[in-house]
Parts: sequence; structure tokens; C-alpha cells
Amino acid sequence: MKLNCPCPVLVATLVGIASLATGQSTPGPSAAGRANLFEAGSTRADSGPAQFGLKGVDAYRGEFSGTLAVSRRAAGALQVVWEARFAEGPSRLIRGDAQVEGDTLRVQVTTRQGVVQALRGQRGEEPVGELLFEIQSDRLGWKLEHWENGKLRARGQGETSLRSTPSFSPKSAEGSAFFLGRPFVLGKSDGREIHPSDARQGRLGDCYLISAMIATARTDPDVIRRLIKDEGEGRYSLHLTDVGLLYQDATVQIDREFPYMTERSQKIPAFAKFGDTLEVEGKTYYELWPAMIEKAYAQYKGGYATIEGGHSSLGFTMISGKSSTTYLTLLTSIGRIKTVLSAALKDGNPACVGTVKSLDKGGVELNLVGGHAYVVWSEPKTGKFRLYNPWGYKHPSRSLTAAEINRYCNTIYVGGF
Repeated sequence: MKLNCPCPVLVATLVGIASLATGQSTPGPSAAGRANLFEAGSTRADSGPAQFGLKGVDAYRGEFSGTLAVSRRAAGALQVVWEARFAEGPSRLIRGDAQVEGDTLRVQVTTRQGVVQALRGQRGEEPVGELLFEIQSDRLGWKLEHWENGKLRARGQGETSLRSTPSFSPKSAEGSAFFLGRPFVLGKSDGREIHPSDARQGRLGDCYLISAMIATARTDPDVIRRLIKDEGEGRYSLHLTDVGLLYQDATVQIDREFPYMTERSQKIPAFAKFGDTLEVEGKTYYELWPAMIEKAYAQYKGGYATIEGGHSSLGFTMISGKSSTTYLTLLTSIGRIKTVLSAALKDGNPACVGTVKSLDKGGVELNLVGGHAYVVWSEPKTGKFRLYNPWGYKHPSRSLTAAEINRYCNTIYVGGF
């Protein structure tokens, strides 16, 4: 379930409760041929099956369109269901369990029993060969091959088109414009090129991602520096980890064009705000790394609206390439919450929390925002935890105890840096 408030976070689904209760880490990235492409529902931006649109040609029935869905069974196996729709005649529905081979799913597929088979007393499903489904993650494309008795029966493909500047709602931005700037600028007040104060959330509901950026900038800024590579001529590449529909990595190229809004006759970023500024020969250069990370993820996913709502654990892994852990406060004791957060911050690992959607009087008095992500700072002397709002303002009125985090937050995210 997504909590789409000013900046939503996603609560865990029941699929992942068993692993979240014990604080089990979600696997980090690996080379092609990883054994597990799908994680528990709690680590995804949705709880249903991954859906892939397909168009192609069947050797016997001609052109088709349809959908291939990939989901996880209770026992952990991946199940594939492919429906092919034709101009004439009934649709064809085939299914089977998948074996993962890199970015390819290999499926021994079956079809439902027909009337003739039923009259003959045959079993309910009949094997119909092998299905090969492959993802080309860098361009969000995929292809399918259906083989019967060693012969190729059907072939299909699909893709998601990407723009150089991801789509956005006209309600949230007036347009897009190129901005003069560079990824990192040495701030006069903070004395660092990459500082937590550089990143602030704008008009997009991606508090989970901005919070992950802030926490990472605080604990290990070099992770962010390594993420962004200057390719020259105003182009930059970012390698994002575990962002694909099958949890593939992707290298995304972007430029310095960002959605904007007008304030006092000046164009400013509508979404992730720019960091510090640098004046050179009468020109103002903006610090762009937060907007670059946000744009790269939105561009890969097909639009800014597609990245609203999510988990800070996704942000940690996407930025760092390392595993992350999610805890449900409902299933975690107060003592365990204090231990987990204290250990994470002592070890230099980033941490965030997500608040419950509906706050009681006590939460309102603490100045908390419901369904919102916060960055966690520790206060070793008091044993309490200070929460930082990714808006850059409206922070909680005081630090919270572990018991208050248990009461007002539903999720805790820790990056494994």
C-alpha cells in the first residue's frame, strides 16, 4: 500500500513480514546469473506481480498482443503467466514455474485443459514446451520466445520509451529547462562538496529517496561522488543498482535539463532542490547531485510520477550498490529498535524511518508528518534519536526515544555500507 501524502513512504506487505521481523537483509547486487531476481514484496514499490506488455507473431494464429506476469509463489518459486490475445478466436493462456539464468527466465510452460482433453479424461493442464523471457535492462526492453517440440512457435517483444527529460505533471512543474551547474560544489557554510543539507525535497512525493540521499551524504559522501560520472559535453552517467523490474542494475545517461517552477521571476527546480552555488565570472553554477540522482531514477522508470512512494532501503541500495535492511516496528521490540539504530549510526551506516499515516495527538505535538520519511541522527548522551525532515524544515520539535519511534513509525531502514 502506498501512502501518497506530501512525500509518501511504503509500508511493508505481508509477503515480506517473515524476513522483516528478523531484520533479514535484502540481497545486494551481484553479477549476471544472480540466483534470486525477485525479493519479498516489502522491498518493492508494489505488492503484485511484475507486468510486461508484449506484441508479436504466432506461427499458427498470426499477430498477438498480451501481457506476461511474473510473481512469487508462497514456496519461493517464480511463476510466469502469459496471456496472448489474437484478432480472432480465443486468447491463449500459458503458465509455468521459472528458472533464472542471468536476465533470462526459462519456463516449462503449460496451458489449461480444453474441452477435448476433458472428455478424453486427460489431466487439467498440458505441457506446451518452453518459454524464454529476457530483459534488456539498460533500455527497459524485453523479448519472448515460445518453443514447441524444438521449433519456434511465437516471438514477441516490448519496451518502455524514455525521454531525455522524464515526464512530469503540469500541476507540479511549469516546464523543463537547462541549468548551469556541476554535480558538486564546495559550500561556503558547510565546507564540503557533498553535505546532507545539499538535498531537499521539492514538489515530488519521493521523501524516501531524498532521505536516503541525505543519510548517505552524512555517513559516506564518497558513495555519491562515485555514483556520478562526467561523460563530457554536459552529459553524465549514473550506475543504479537493483532498479529493474527483475532487479537488474542500469547505467543511465542524463543531462542538466530539469523540471522547473518560477519564483520571483526566476526559474528554480520543481523537484529535488539544488545544493550550494558557485559564482564564476558573473555566472551562477548550481550544485546538481540530488537532482541528478532523482532524474536518473525517474528517467529509468519512465517518468517522475512513477517514483512517488517507496522505501528508503531502495534508495540506499540504488545509490551505494550495497545491501540494506528493513524492520517493521510492529514486530520489533523497543530495546531492539534502540540497539539497531544505535549500532547502525555508530558503525557509520545510514538510517531512515517512515512514520505511520495517521498520527495521534502526541505525534502532532512532536511536529511529525504522517506517512513521511525522516533521516535518523543519534544523540549518544541522551539515548534518543533526532529526526531530520527531507523538506529541510518542519523538523520534529524534539528528539524521540526508541519507544516513540516504535509508536509513531512503522518502518526502519538501515543501509549496509
